Amino acid sequence: VMLPLDKALEELAIKEHLKYTRYVDDMSFSTNTEITQELLSKIISVIIQYGFPVNESKTHLYNPGEPRYITGLILEEDRIRVSADLIENIRDCIEEYKKVKWLASHLGNEDKLLQYKAQHMKQSIQGQLAFMAMVTGTQDEVYLKLQEKAEKASHFKKPVFDFYI
Repeated sequence: VMLPLDKALEELAIKEHLKYTRYVDDMSFSTNTEITQELLSKIISVIIQYGFPVNESKTHLYNPGEPRYITGLILEEDRIRVSADLIENIRDCIEEYKKVKWLASHLGNEDKLLQYKAQHMKQSIQGQLAFMAMVTGTQDEVYLKLQEKAEKASHFKKPVFDFYI
């Protein structure tokens, strides 16, 4: 679906001496020179020409030396790190997953959609953690805590009640 747009943006990037990268729907253009409003308008025009909307609130121009926030990462001159927003999002997803998992187990096989949602949420969390691990490594303290929290959430068991008379 994105191949024609990617080719058009790559051609524009070569012509304008830019480096073009994309991760899903997040696009980045890098250069050693200034990206002018005119050049930004050309980029936006190509994206719109291929039928895709541009999220103006996520469109940013960064100056040299300034940290760049891209796809949950912070790109600095000498390193890449995970943003606090990405970490918070993973935490929130795990908490929501625990609630859906509890409800799905409570209802049993009665609600297939809820079972599917729980499985999808688990896979999404695993993907986000894998993305984080690529940046931080698997021995990072925050990563390990989130991984443990996700693991505990996925092994949730229905509570068993003991009654004594």
